[in-house]
Amino acid sequence: MMKKITNKTVATKTVSSIFFMLSLLSLGACGGAATTATETLPTGVAADGLTVYTANCTTCHGAGGTSQSGVDLASESTASIQSAVRSGPGSMTAYSTTQITSQQLADIIAYLATL
Repeated sequence: MMKKITNKTVATKTVSSIFFMLSLLSLGACGGAATTATETLPTGVAADGLTVYTANCTTCHGAGGTSQSGVDLASESTASIQSAVRSGPGSMTAYSTTQITSQQLADIIAYLATL
């Protein structure tokens, strides 16, 4: 025997599906892959940072850290640089910890502090 489907049945299932999807989204916001934590950086070495910066950053940011329109890397905070390197805002490439290690990132930040 076939079960009669009414508009009420469809509406109830639709609302239930919406609540289920919202529940999944809220769980993701509590600590899934979308959450990014700031990595703890070691002490940087400016001379090593110059080498890493030259190899990875000068094409867009220039030797003095000011070639990008409106961005003066020497005046940016450690957290801002760290976030930009890892997330790649706008058209910037994001670098993982296997591409630029935590030590190399700390070295870049130490180098930028000398500018």
